[in-house]
Amino acid sequence: MIRYDRDNYEGVFGFAENEKETRDLIEQNWDIDGFIVYVNLEWSIPTNKLAKYIKSDIFPIIHNLEIEGILCFEDFDIIRKMENLVFINLRNTIIFDAKSKQFGSIPEAAFKSMNIVSVVLPESIRIIGRAAFECCKKLQSISFPKTVDSIESFAFHCTGLATVTIPDTVRTIGHSVFADSPNLISAVVGDGLEDLGKFAFSKCENLKFVQLGQNLKVIDYGDFECCSNISFIVLPNKLSAIGDNAFANCTGLSFLVFPKSLEYIGNYSFDGCSGLVNLYVGDNISYIGHCAFGHCANLEEVTLSENVASIQHNAFKESLNLRTIYCKSKNPPSVLEKHWHGSNKRSMNLYVPKGFSNRYKIQEEWRFFNIYEEDI
Repeated sequence: MIRYDRDNYEGVFGFAENEKETRDLIEQNWDIDGFIVYVNLEWSIPTNKLAKYIKSDIFPIIHNLEIEGILCFEDFDIIRKMENLVFINLRNTIIFDAKSKQFGSIPEAAFKSMNIVSVVLPESIRIIGRAAFECCKKLQSISFPKTVDSIESFAFHCTGLATVTIPDTVRTIGHSVFADSPNLISAVVGDGLEDLGKFAFSKCENLKFVQLGQNLKVIDYGDFECCSNISFIVLPNKLSAIGDNAFANCTGLSFLVFPKSLEYIGNYSFDGCSGLVNLYVGDNISYIGHCAFGHCANLEEVTLSENVASIQHNAFKESLNLRTIYCKSKNPPSVLEKHWHGSNKRSMNLYVPKGFSNRYKIQEEWRFFNIYEEDI
């Protein structure tokens, strides 16, 4: 085992000081026998500095890398060549982009498809670039500094992360940021985000626990589609829109409460959510999208608030067990299709406010239901 010791050695590499130190280092690295490298770069701007310190012939045996100083975008080309790198510590680096003359960004595809397990990001980082850690399938641990305000598209797409906590400082994220991560179990979204970006956690099939930020206003296209292990999710009180396919095929989702702030449910947003049995479409929701609750095989009862004005075609397509609908509106909501595809309206009971059943009976979309009046 070889490491660099800042106090006792000159040059980049040196032997461990004693047997115990060597043994401890090996245990920390899961008995991997290889280099532990510490590099102290100059606090100056010149590019390609890392190549001066680390020669290419030892790239294959570097497993642990710690860097201090100014790291330029070109230096990441060197890091990507370390195919057996497991741990990297950049806490005390400042990253510089020579083209834009800007500091504070992890470059695009910086670690893409590498075998790293754990990363310590610089304390000064503001932006995590597009696909920075994409396909790092062994990545298990990452901690976001409180300086991060933007995570770009595909940054952690298809990684091995088990837990994710997005800090409150993050204001924007791109699409598919954590999508297709099969080991992801828990996700906490900070209060800084208002829009979750498209496909944020799409196809994270083992995701079970989700905590959304209190300032979130939009759950976007496909954000949680095919997250089949989510059984419930608390939607924040400022949420105004749920986008198309947002929870499509979340087959484990069985409990859902819409906040009063919600106004819009997009197309296919809960399509295939076979765990839903009872559903109350919230007080301020005016629009239910195409096939929004289609193929909800176990859905039995739906309550539509008095503000629901527009139900798009096939909104409850082939939800074959749906038997009861409570509609609080005195004016029948418009339905863009005469037929509720796959549903037998003649076997469904529709409950409407007292004194207003005739309004429903003369509407083509509603008149074939078994219509009853009730105080609702």
